[in-house]
Amino acid sequence: MEKYYKREGRRFVQVELPQMPTVTTNNAGKYYQSDGTFVNERTKDSIGLCIISLSTGHVVMALKDCNGGYTHNEAVKEVKKHFNGKGEIPDVNEMLQALISYKKELGLEHCVDYRAIHFDSDTTCAASVGAGYKLTGSAGYFVATNISSSWPIRLRPIVRIK
Repeated sequence: MEKYYKREGRRFVQVELPQMPTVTTNNAGKYYQSDGTFVNERTKDSIGLCIISLSTGHVVMALKDCNGGYTHNEAVKEVKKHFNGKGEIPDVNEMLQALISYKKELGLEHCVDYRAIHFDSDTTCAASVGAGYKLTGSAGYFVATNISSSWPIRLRPIVRIK
């Protein structure tokens, strides 16, 4: 191991360099287990799928829809029941990432609106797959910014893991 020095007045003093943070393993596309681990294949203990994996943490989406109330407050209360009280409503980017990259693994339905949080206003909106589009590279995804109180919308909780 190399030694590093800095000048202090007329003499040199040995210094320790700060350690670079370790990069988290990329868990995107892996199944999240009830014990907090990630595995490549779905098992009976799988409760979610990692849809985003960064060095700062992971975003895991539940494998099943939950009962979502019609109002934003009802939806927030419902997702809090998942992931040991840490469940959240995904933001638009997270929901669209799930729809685009992991639709099959998560069992997300075609032409169904999923509740999401709009990134500009922090209000509820819907992330959807447009009718008649196929899930190819040119799939037609769109975001609806308004939700009627009686508009049936699916709710899929996420959890952020540091």
